[in-house]
Amino acid sequence: MAASDGGAPVAASASAADASAASAASAATAASSASDAAPAPAPTQDSRLSFTVDKAGVPTISATVGTEAEKAHLMDALTKKFGDGKFSANITVDPKTKPTEWLAHLDGLLPLMALPGAEVKIDGSHVELSGTAADAKLGWLDKLKALFGSGFDIGVFNVQKAVADATQSFKDALKGLFGSNGSCAGDDVAKVLNLQVVNFSTGSVTIPASAGDDLRQSAKVLKACAKQGKPVHLEVAGYSDNVGDKTANQVLSKRRAQAVLTYLVAQGVSASTLTAAGYGDANPVDSNDTAGGRFHNRRIAFAAK
Repeated sequence: MAASDGGAPVAASASAADASAASAASAATAASSASDAAPAPAPTQDSRLSFTVDKAGVPTISATVGTEAEKAHLMDALTKKFGDGKFSANITVDPKTKPTEWLAHLDGLLPLMALPGAEVKIDGSHVELSGTAADAKLGWLDKLKALFGSGFDIGVFNVQKAVADATQSFKDALKGLFGSNGSCAGDDVAKVLNLQVVNFSTGSVTIPASAGDDLRQSAKVLKACAKQGKPVHLEVAGYSDNVGDKTANQVLSKRRAQAVLTYLVAQGVSASTLTAAGYGDANPVDSNDTAGGRFHNRRIAFAAK
């Protein structure tokens, strides 16, 4: 009896172990199935399309779409319209991209892709026209508004509005630097200063009147931090678009950065805290295919050192 009693717990333990293993395997299988069935992360970025048309009516197209099917749809439509090899296209497929709603209106866009001098940029539901596409006499703004409907924001690039919008954003953010919780950390200051726009005239290194007040406010921030014993060391970097000679653009971008540095020093900022550099058309922040994109790329950028 003692031997029998001694064997029972062993058998029970083995049975329990088997049951536990089976349960674990079942749980693992269920977890694996659940993982397999889990939906893919929701797309987070807007689809994009930009194109420019040369004097001969040949378009250069750049786009980002979410699926291979959308890419095939776009390429098939372009080939049917222009013929194989008679256009240039760089189409990227990125699964993080939301459904490409402008594809449904592609038939109405194709004629514009053959208009010499036309420039168009679509970012999600925002459509921006420049070049001949923005010529009021040709009526493309109204045509596209009718084509796309109320779900799209369609407009013509306007430099003055872009500068005004940037200035307002800068002034709003500036209040935080002057507030009780204002930061003199280099990255925080640079982030705010980079909201302003120094919109130089073509080929010019003269600080435009539209940028004067913003730069004076920038100087006040830098002087206030220095007065607190927290000097902010910054690189003032100039950038250009890709139009014209690459070397000349690099030289011009350096001269513009130096002009901004000189202006800030004249406002009382210590020259020892600033350096100037020119990078030409490197590191674009937007497409150079449209006037709006080139405007964004021609910039002064501040970086903490």
